[in-house]
Amino acid sequence: MLLLLATQVRSNGTAAEMSALLGRMEGFSKTFFAPLSVLVLVMGIGMAVIGGLFAAPWVSTGFLAIFASAGIGMGLLTPQARKLKAIIEARGKDDPEAISLGNRLLLWARLDVLVLVIAVAVMVFKPGA
Repeated sequence: MLLLLATQVRSNGTAAEMSALLGRMEGFSKTFFAPLSVLVLVMGIGMAVIGGLFAAPWVSTGFLAIFASAGIGMGLLTPQARKLKAIIEARGKDDPEAISLGNRLLLWARLDVLVLVIAVAVMVFKPGA
């Protein structure tokens, strides 16, 4: 949902709206996404331990996707969003560097969503089980 909102604000919003949205997204990340991601990971590990499923390929693939998503979020999305927010506040959302960075950020965000969809699909359909 935030990805769709960011795309809309990027196209039709002002620099102030884009900066505010980036700030809210960072707040959501710290308040909701990070703690809930840890909870999902801990619960998944617990269920895999209880069910003796660590040897199953679909479990390994699911965990790999979750770790990849965490890496994309913490290693790319968060720092790049902070940088984009600073550029927009200093030079506006129509600055060439802001546009280029915004395009890359949206590409990585879409890739992150795809990785999460793959993780869910693997966990639901259990290929190789």
